[in-house]
Amino acid sequence: MSAEIRNWWVTSAGSPYTPPECRQVVVKGEVIGHPSRPAGERVVVPVDVEDGRAALVLDGVRLALGAPLPDYLAWLRENGYEMDPADPIRVRRRAEDLVVLPANKRDPW
Repeated sequence: MSAEIRNWWVTSAGSPYTPPECRQVVVKGEVIGHPSRPAGERVVVPVDVEDGRAALVLDGVRLALGAPLPDYLAWLRENGYEMDPADPIRVRRRAEDLVVLPANKRDPW
């Protein structure tokens, strides 16, 4: 059995006084199948980015995503968000946020 996190939700770490752009995105949930953590232990795992996708690593062990917390799914629906099963934790990809113009075009700004 590989290690996974179940009953998870995405949130940010830090003080409510921390500016949003400085907050770290984390996943909270219960770890299962971890070699050094008891089953069901509640954990907070920072979201790393590998190849443009979210990656969860706890104590050097990669975690797979199990089922999310049902209340988190309800919150997403109530607030108009949809979870993409192929990419359930979206990560800002800075390169995609940039507007790159061909060299022969004039900068619109």
